[in-house]
Amino acid sequence: MAKLDKWKLFAPLVIFLVTIAINVSGCSIATKASNSNQAKNSQAQTHNHDNESTSNNLIGYYTGKLDKKLLQVTRNNNKITAIHSKAYNLDIIIDYDKNQENYINSILFNHSPIGEIDFKGNYDSKPNSVENLGMSYDKKLLAIQLHYTEGVKVLVVNLKSGEKFILNDILKKLIGKDIETLWAYSWAPKEEKIAVAYGNTSTSNLAIYDFKTKLLSPIPVNSNLIGTAKILWNNNENQFDFISEYPSDNFFLYRYSFTDKKVVKIKKVPSTEIFTKYPDPNINLILKVSHP
Repeated sequence: MAKLDKWKLFAPLVIFLVTIAINVSGCSIATKASNSNQAKNSQAQTHNHDNESTSNNLIGYYTGKLDKKLLQVTRNNNKITAIHSKAYNLDIIIDYDKNQENYINSILFNHSPIGEIDFKGNYDSKPNSVENLGMSYDKKLLAIQLHYTEGVKVLVVNLKSGEKFILNDILKKLIGKDIETLWAYSWAPKEEKIAVAYGNTSTSNLAIYDFKTKLLSPIPVNSNLIGTAKILWNNNENQFDFISEYPSDNFFLYRYSFTDKKVVKIKKVPSTEIFTKYPDPNINLILKVSHP
């Protein structure tokens, strides 16, 4: 009975100490769990921040081989009539129709095996203006975007061999239907490949054409895209971004990965930022070269 009495005497104290120990242990576990959750949340926030940083990082974009400072553009009545550059060995004369000034008769490449590209004939087959220039990584192929009354075409010339062709016609043969408009194009940073957005005035599809293999690789995009304003390769050539419209008046930045073979929507892009915030791999003669 004496031992039991002693236990009764000290029992409350023991229970009190055990309770404190459990509470302290519980607090410790809760604190660890809280810290763990905070760490996970911190990591998640960092990961999201990294994704946002990556999507907004413009430094990694390939900006092309042409430098507008090395181009001399001559205009007459606000029309581009000549493009000269010693750095790129370009001497291009653009001849407008004297009777129909909104049409280009021909484009002459002086001191080049290309010679003259003649558009004479039916007015529907003549371009209205030269929109921009883009050059392949090895400075061998030059792309010239031409605006027509209906649609946009891209003329590609081989500055070394003199070979010339309309990129729309190449796509037509490979796809099996007319290509009215080439919305945008962009040369690859390290190969003779060109990413193109093609379709008509209300649809846009994307593909990559390889000038060496003559193969066309379609890009899996939303078939409802209305148009594409810009295509931007990254410097490593393992992915490229493009800015397309859908729904109407809503532009989004998309990213295609050659590793995953998938297109991911990155973010919405205000129309005011398309040509101000994002670099242009081509020399846009209409927007970026001031009139005399």
